[in-house]
Amino acid sequence: MNRYQTLAANTALISIGTFGSKLLVFLMVRFYTGYLTPAEYGTADLITQTANLLIPIASLDVAEGVFRFAADRREQRAEVFTIGVYTMLFAAAALLAALPLLRVLIGERQLGTLLAVFIIAACAHALCAQFIRAEGHTALYALQGLLNTALYLALNVLFLAVFRWGVMGYLLSTVVLHEHAVSRLQGEALAQIPCFSEPDTVAADLLLLRSSHSGGNLLVGDGRVGPVYGKVVFRQRCQRHLRRGI
Repeated sequence: MNRYQTLAANTALISIGTFGSKLLVFLMVRFYTGYLTPAEYGTADLITQTANLLIPIASLDVAEGVFRFAADRREQRAEVFTIGVYTMLFAAAALLAALPLLRVLIGERQLGTLLAVFIIAACAHALCAQFIRAEGHTALYALQGLLNTALYLALNVLFLAVFRWGVMGYLLSTVVLHEHAVSRLQGEALAQIPCFSEPDTVAADLLLLRSSHSGGNLLVGDGRVGPVYGKVVFRQRCQRHLRRGI
C-alpha cells in the first residue's frame, strides 16, 4: 500500500476502536444508575474526572512524546521507551509521596489509594499502547481498545451486579483493566526492542567468542570482531560501547 492507503487504513482502524469503545461505555450508563446510588455515582465520577485531570500532569504526557519520537527515530526506540518508563516510575513515586493529599482530596482513605493506583496504571497503559502504535501495529492498537472495553464491561458486571462492591467495584474494574492491558502490551512492546528480543533473533548480532579474559572477542552483526575489554555486554544495545575497539 502507498502512504495514502496506509493513512486511510490506519484512520479507519483507530476510528473503529475509539468509536466502539465510546459507544459501549455510553450504553453502560443505564447499568451504572441501576446499581449505584446518585451519591455513589457522583463519587465515582469525581474520582474518574480527578484521575483524568492528574494523568497528564503526573506523567508529563510522556506517552504522546514516546509515540512522536519512537515513530520518527526507529534506531532510538529502545532509548525512547526507556525514557518513558523512567518517567512513569518518577510519576509513581510522586503519587505515592502525595498519597496523603489524595486521600484528603477524595475524603476516603481506600479510595485515595485506589485513585493513585488508577493513575499509575492508566499512565503505564498509555505508554505501552502508544509505543505499540509507533511501531506500526495499528490493528493491534485498535483491537486492544475494543478488547479492553469488553473486559471493562465484564468486570463492571462482576463487581457491581454480582459482588455489589459499589464505588469500589466501579473503580477497581478500571484499575484491573489497565493492569491487564499493561501486562499484555508490555511483552509486545519489549519484543520490539533488540535488547529484549528472543535470543534466536539476536544470536547473529552478538556472539561471545572469548570472554575468559580482558582480551575476549565479540562477533557483531556485520561479522567484524572486536575486543570486549573484559566487560559483559548484552545484545545489540551494547554495540555502541564497542565501536572504539572494532
